[in-house]
Amino acid sequence: MSLIAHDMDGDGDLDIVTSDRRKEGEAMGLRWLSNPGIQGNQREPWISHFISPEGDHPDFIDLADLDGDGDVDIVAPCKDPNRIDWYERMDASGLKWRAHEIAFPQNMGISKAIKIGDMNLDGQLDLALSCASAEGLRSGVVWLEFDSDPRETRWTAHEISGPSGIKYDRIELIDLDGDGDLDLMTTEENFGPQSNGMGVIWYENPVRR
Repeated sequence: MSLIAHDMDGDGDLDIVTSDRRKEGEAMGLRWLSNPGIQGNQREPWISHFISPEGDHPDFIDLADLDGDGDVDIVAPCKDPNRIDWYERMDASGLKWRAHEIAFPQNMGISKAIKIGDMNLDGQLDLALSCASAEGLRSGVVWLEFDSDPRETRWTAHEISGPSGIKYDRIELIDLDGDGDLDLMTTEENFGPQSNGMGVIWYENPVRR
């Protein structure tokens, strides 16, 4: 689902963070692959380090310093059951992580993608979440605001898509109109029976800097 280049062990080269919810066996879950070095060394095996339990079902993930302690954490939406996992980085090696579960919003479909950004310009990072299987009055896209500390369970969901759409996918947060706030781009693949979907969608953030 995700392939993200990031220096996970602080050795100056780019490693790969990946999530896989479908591949059975050794690849399924959230993990990172250690870059063996520059030039020809990259042909050597890339050692795999699991962050989630093996066999987990992470979808589109994102990396950011969610708790403000100076290192990069990982947030992953998962299904079976629906939940949002925040993996708190515990040391510089990238080998020690502490899992926290963020309550999944009610009245939504099946978790699909997450993106981290300051949606309301209050100086704190928020989460944008998309879902598939959002039939009927279920929401397909929301953003989650936390009160003070991401370790707390007090995350407030704010509507973005409303009941329109069923199967949303990957999210990008970008200031598309240059007004100083983060807008949300995504795709919706199935508006309803015998539908081709809503296509590529830009949700304009009403917040102004």
